[in-house]
Amino acid sequence: MVEVARNIMRESGYRGFFVGLGIGYVKVVPMAATSFYVYERMKMATEADYARIGNYARVLNPQQNIDRSRATRTVPLQVLCLGYSRTGTLSMHPALSLLRYPNPYHFSSTLDNVLECDLWMQALRGGNLRATSAPSPTPSPPANLFGEELVRLYPEAKIVLVDCGVESWFES
Repeated sequence: MVEVARNIMRESGYRGFFVGLGIGYVKVVPMAATSFYVYERMKMATEADYARIGNYARVLNPQQNIDRSRATRTVPLQVLCLGYSRTGTLSMHPALSLLRYPNPYHFSSTLDNVLECDLWMQALRGGNLRATSAPSPTPSPPANLFGEELVRLYPEAKIVLVDCGVESWFES
């Protein structure tokens, strides 16, 4: 399996791979953004994987390749979570689900739909944020980088800002 992964990595121009979660790859793309790719159907995430590593188990699933570049919003964005990484963003995901918000968007969503990375990169370069915005609450970066614009676009949305002290943030 590792030899197969090395060959795929070499052929595809990937810079390295890790074995800890199953065979995965790290590809370095422009602007220092890192996308994680998993060789299709090598492994599917199991319930045990989700219990062990949470939402990041999605890296084990095949890519969905959903192109949202021409999508239009049909439901207003009701909740904006604009906290920074390591301030409980992954904990907000199940909390929002419990409150019956469908499919809260966490940046780890890019692990099973890498086309999301392209949309975020376009928005970071000054493109259309509407196309990038998830159709659900967004408890993680890079949404927090667009806080002012999101508040302007969705003035009726509730804003959740989770914060923590510098020491606890550093330890996390």
